[in-house]
Amino acid sequence: MSVLSRLVEEREQYAKRLEARQARRSRIVALEYVLMLALGALMVVYYNRILAALVGLLKL
Repeated sequence: MSVLSRLVEEREQYAKRLEARQARRSRIVALEYVLMLALGALMVVYYNRILAALVGLLKL
């Protein structure tokens, strides 16, 4: 196998790994975004309970 064909093959393998890594990262970012939205919604809904629990912890 010539040097050029080996370099082309290595470049193709690298491109495939990079594409897989980027796809995995974009899925993780989407999951983080959804989780942060859910956490924010829970904080809005249960704000009074969270505040009361924190005040209770401070009084200990």
